[in-house]
Amino acid sequence: MGASIEEYERVAPPYSFIHVDQFESPAKLADYLKYLDKNDTAYNEYFAWHGHGIIHDYDAQPQCAMCLLAHTSHSFGPYWVPRVARWWNDGCNGRKLRWNS
Repeated sequence: MGASIEEYERVAPPYSFIHVDQFESPAKLADYLKYLDKNDTAYNEYFAWHGHGIIHDYDAQPQCAMCLLAHTSHSFGPYWVPRVARWWNDGCNGRKLRWNS
């Protein structure tokens, strides 16, 4: 159901999420959630990652930062993109995001 556990592991800190595939059945998942509701120590373990690692907060419109970089950096040669929005939006499909610890 939803994204695979491997996809979550690539972008989320360890022990920061509960995935349905970790349980034999929806009933077992519900039992675990009820357990967490009653056990503050176990529940709070899902927040132990706070303050560790790096979370990148990117601009809502990073194209502007890329444009500035392209105009001010000598590391990049000329590059023509006929449909920037299409290139930008389709370009996200193959990215491998990871949690940096």
